Amino acid sequence: MSKNKYLFPLIVMASLFFLFGFITTMNNSTIEFLKEAFGLNDVQKQLPNTFFYGAYALSIPVGFLIKRIGYRFSIFTGLALIAIGFFACIPGVGFGYYGFLSTVSIFAIGVVILQVAAAPYVVALGPKESSASRLTLTNALNSVATVIAPIFVSMLLVVPELGEGQVLENSAIRDIVINPFVGIGIATTVILFIMFFLKLPNIKGEQEGDEKTNSVKIKSSAFKYRMCGWAQ
Repeated sequence: MSKNKYLFPLIVMASLFFLFGFITTMNNSTIEFLKEAFGLNDVQKQLPNTFFYGAYALSIPVGFLIKRIGYRFSIFTGLALIAIGFFACIPGVGFGYYGFLSTVSIFAIGVVILQVAAAPYVVALGPKESSASRLTLTNALNSVATVIAPIFVSMLLVVPELGEGQVLENSAIRDIVINPFVGIGIATTVILFIMFFLKLPNIKGEQEGDEKTNSVKIKSSAFKYRMCGWAQ
């Protein structure tokens, strides 16, 4: 029974790994689409990666944020930012390439928050002895997403034939991206809605799990675990 009670929450957590793996690879795969659609030079076409991966510089502040508001609320925050970012991409494209880039930074921050907050829950949702297997499984789904995302982009984000030097109008680009981007925004909102009603163990810092209080405590440093030679 104890195994079954964590099955559905674990499936939801696995979907988070799939989601941020999909979004990360999709961002990489949209570069050629953006270059053709907006008529970008080689420097400009790399800006989405700069904006997206630039959010990873916030990993340390995000860690402090998670410690402050908790892992559960952090996952809510990450999912909300991803949904808002993708929905905002639609009007953002209407303001041109740099309007689009500003929305990329919104969902990029959401992805960073999820990546930091999701893994401890995978560890918490089941016996400690099998936590490595659960992490392997969820990371495998993340890898599957990285394979699917380029196919998704190539099928749905297609620039029509253009003459030399021609670029698409912002409204035309908006019409191309609206369905996939709104689709991802809706999928993220559904996951957020499910997460809101999901019963999850509390995760705290410093000590290990407490079965009686249905809480799991994560140590603040890898070196504090017994497998490390410095552990006390």
